[in-house]
Amino acid sequence: MELDIQSEIGLLTRVVVHTPGNEVSMVNPDDRETMLFDDIVYEEDAREEHLDMLKVFQAVMGPEGEIHEILNLLKDSFEVEGSLEAFKKGLLPFTTMEDAHSWISWLDELPLEETIRLSLDGHHPALKHSCFAPIPNLLFTRDLASVSRSTMVLSSMSKDARRRESYIMRHISKWHPYFGALQKDLVYLNDDNLVEGGDILTVSDRVVLIGLSERTSISGVMQVAQELLQRGIETVLAIDIPKRRSSMHLDTIFTFVSQDECVAYSPVIEHKASQVIGFQMDGQKLCSKTYGSLIEALKAATGTSYRIIPCGGEDPINQSREQWTDGANLFALAPGVVLGYARNQHTFAALEKAGYKTMTQEECVEQTIRDGGQLHLGSDKLAISFQGHELCRGRGGARCMTMPLTRKPV
Repeated sequence: MELDIQSEIGLLTRVVVHTPGNEVSMVNPDDRETMLFDDIVYEEDAREEHLDMLKVFQAVMGPEGEIHEILNLLKDSFEVEGSLEAFKKGLLPFTTMEDAHSWISWLDELPLEETIRLSLDGHHPALKHSCFAPIPNLLFTRDLASVSRSTMVLSSMSKDARRRESYIMRHISKWHPYFGALQKDLVYLNDDNLVEGGDILTVSDRVVLIGLSERTSISGVMQVAQELLQRGIETVLAIDIPKRRSSMHLDTIFTFVSQDECVAYSPVIEHKASQVIGFQMDGQKLCSKTYGSLIEALKAATGTSYRIIPCGGEDPINQSREQWTDGANLFALAPGVVLGYARNQHTFAALEKAGYKTMTQEECVEQTIRDGGQLHLGSDKLAISFQGHELCRGRGGARCMTMPLTRKPV
């Protein structure tokens, strides 16, 4: 097994996801903001929407593509001797129960499947009270870790509501056989150095872009930059973005869709003066340079002049509305082949204007059957839409719901 991400757009070959389950139904309306949800989610529709998204993944990846459910990885990790016991012990700091040690004794006897479900839902029928808050944000696997080249950065989450998710991913990375031979390639961030995967974009095998957002701290950026620069990355670009809910991560306002195109929320990326700092190593010394805009910095680092396709089109109201519903959070399955929520119709119109053929999820699946099991991409640029009326209530789009492990080089 390997880790290999050399761009945001190479053909996806291996990815980690989480199809939402009962944990989203455990969100109480009174606690939804604490859970980082803007609304309560209807589980059955959210699950169906997510499975539809995965059908598109498989259509483009073909039969050799691997989609790993994070709970299956967790379950597989428990086959290693000592893993399940270590996992249960590590849950102790997260419990809200007063008699935690008695609870651990009870947990020791809990079957494997019930342990996994409890770690997500925070509740068990045998208990009078919940022992955890639920973790409905687990479906946004992007934030848990990020791969650049062969290095995986395990995120340090800024919100209490998401730290048990990080614990689950770190347990998998330590115990799962897939990661057994990759430990030297894993970077565990210090607890105070906050970085979430939605702020890390791998531009190329030489350049990584990191957003300084409400969820990612300057100390976190510096630790990731130094780690990546010592492991083969030549330039790390750090961009300061607004510290607010609507732009919680860089990928909510900026994503790559082809070798020289990106989709962006223009009021921030183009019209707001966003400071960008480029970091490089000069021997053992970390050097920096300031740029006036992100596009200028990308041109200097990659030699490519990127074209911005505006999220929501040209109208400011549509731009704001569709950025709110993850219009800029597109996920590239291959160069020039992107996936996003159908509700962002003005963003899809802008992509069409930029030369993209548009296709619905249903049309994609039908075409894949005609093509013999894998979508024939050809030379056309393609924008595929899928329904996400329930999924977007959690404030995340197609990119947010993925953790790519390998892509083919462009």
